[in-house]
Amino acid sequence: MCMISTAPTYDKLPDAGERSKAYQAIIKDGASLIEADRSLEAGEAILPLIPARSPKKKFFSITK
Repeated sequence: MCMISTAPTYDKLPDAGERSKAYQAIIKDGASLIEADRSLEAGEAILPLIPARSPKKKFFSITK
């Protein structure tokens, strides 16, 4: 099962710190995927939530 969350309201928060907390809360609340206009920012925000030994860690890598 996969839960998808769209983040249009989170993308519009004025502060990057607030957006980071909002993206993390989405994942903590059970979403598997986040749809966001600020995809790199959302990815960086959830990186700390990925377990070190997760087999999916390479899937979440961010290349700048």
